[in-house]
Amino acid sequence: MKKRRLLLGAIVSILMCLCVMGGATFALFTDKADVEVNITAGTVDIDAKVDGGLKLYSMDRYMGDGVLEFENLGYATLTDENKITLVNITPGDKVEFDIAITSTSNVKTKVRTVVKETGVDTGLLKGLNVTVNDEDADLLTGEIVSEWVTVDPNANPADNVLSVAIELPAEAGNEYQGKKAELRFTVEAVQWNGVAIIGEDNLKTALVAGGEVKLESDIALSDDPILIAKDTVLDLNGYTLSATCNSGSDYLMAVKNGVKLDIKDTSAAQDGKVTFAKGASNVGWTIFVEGELNLHSGTIELTGDDWSIGYAVDLRPNAWGTAFTTGSVFNMYGGKIVSSDGAIRVASTSSESYANVSASFIMNGGEIISEYDGIFIQQSNTVYDILNVELLGGKIDSKLSAVRFYGPNATSVVGGVAKPMTLVLGGTDLVEATIDPNRTYLVDGKIIYAGGMSLDNLNTYTTIENR
Repeated sequence: MKKRRLLLGAIVSILMCLCVMGGATFALFTDKADVEVNITAGTVDIDAKVDGGLKLYSMDRYMGDGVLEFENLGYATLTDENKITLVNITPGDKVEFDIAITSTSNVKTKVRTVVKETGVDTGLLKGLNVTVNDEDADLLTGEIVSEWVTVDPNANPADNVLSVAIELPAEAGNEYQGKKAELRFTVEAVQWNGVAIIGEDNLKTALVAGGEVKLESDIALSDDPILIAKDTVLDLNGYTLSATCNSGSDYLMAVKNGVKLDIKDTSAAQDGKVTFAKGASNVGWTIFVEGELNLHSGTIELTGDDWSIGYAVDLRPNAWGTAFTTGSVFNMYGGKIVSSDGAIRVASTSSESYANVSASFIMNGGEIISEYDGIFIQQSNTVYDILNVELLGGKIDSKLSAVRFYGPNATSVVGGVAKPMTLVLGGTDLVEATIDPNRTYLVDGKIIYAGGMSLDNLNTYTTIENR
């Protein structure tokens, strides 16, 4: 028999807890909602419990069906309240169990699972190996939150069973003697009012209506571009939304002034994208923004060669001549902008009807990859708009320039609060540059752009006042 070290008094407590969460933007009812005046409210009601009992192992040896004692006299208990307690476990002891989720909701529901450590003494947690559905759960860095899964009330919640394993590995040392850990597995559910989309017609109908829209297949647009006229959350869900730039279709989608479009990708790989390819027309934009665009994850892409003017995202408040109440804004929190030409343009117009309207790009994270300009700040000679670019985090990898300026009044924040950002410019990393907001210039160590002019092959950071 293998010699084993005995850890006395080590206890693991696993609490199974059901929690129905309210307050999310898409939650109209929870299981505590009361609606009177003879109106029947929809209900969100789920249940989670340990299903099939516990399976115990000692040094990879299965202790047997229904056996709740480890080889070295440690033991496990399971109560009707879904509380599992492991007492006096020793190195090599492991417990496996399944969490079954069932639903009696009568509305569509989104379900997710949260795993976190809830005890005060975390000494034992450092030594445990915890896996959920064969994925390691690193609880030392915080709670683990699964993706939201959409559940039809007529089906078992995504046939959702969580397989959990908790083990004190054989190599654990004496530092874990007498330590404790407590884990809580919480199943949360909210009503879902989103629309799962398959096909071009369904997509356009859903985007016109606004709300939350989730792709369930790749979709290639065949005709007119999409105009976002109501606040919309587009979940790419690992799929691709594509179109080709032709005459009369010089953008894939546009966001009207005063309207917000959020793009995210809740798939594990986050490889979904919105992509626009060069066709018969050589002037185009993947997304044209008059209102507000927020990119959280996923990719916005422009592809093809020999563009005359091409950008993945174009901020320019002048598309439909309506009265503007807010400026054009692009907040980038994550994801990628990838372009075979320019990535992002922040532009103004020469029309007095747009006086004092701002266009602003704020990069908090994510990555810009461009064969031309990363960010082009373009101000017309007759200036009415206020343009602003703030680089607060993320990465820019541009073949020509990370940020290029044209015009008298563009301002930028690069350096200072932008220090966490990495600018990758032709192989040269620029960690910090000093920018005078009263001037318009860019220094990347090799190329200076000022008012459309450029000087090449500079070896030091230099400033040139806009001309």
